[in-house]
Amino acid sequence: MFKIIKFLIIILLLSTSFASSETIKPSIEIRPAKVIKIQLQGLMKNDIPYADKGIEQTWEFAHPSNQRFTGPLDNFTKMIKGDSYKMLIGHIG
Repeated sequence: MFKIIKFLIIILLLSTSFASSETIKPSIEIRPAKVIKIQLQGLMKNDIPYADKGIEQTWEFAHPSNQRFTGPLDNFTKMIKGDSYKMLIGHIG
């Protein structure tokens, strides 16, 4: 019974988190654990509401020096879809 309730709570949280297609912007108000959750949920549901939305969300929280190093979003997308990180896309939470 507890597993069913836990599963339903997770589904509810995920559905409310992705109800909006707006990208969440970095803020000092967002605690580090929440940032990780936002990124992982984005990658889990990468193509909702549109293709590579989760990667775009993850890019938003990348450190500016990391963004400069990896190049534009297109390069970051290729990197995330590469062998080292592709297991994060569509992962099971």
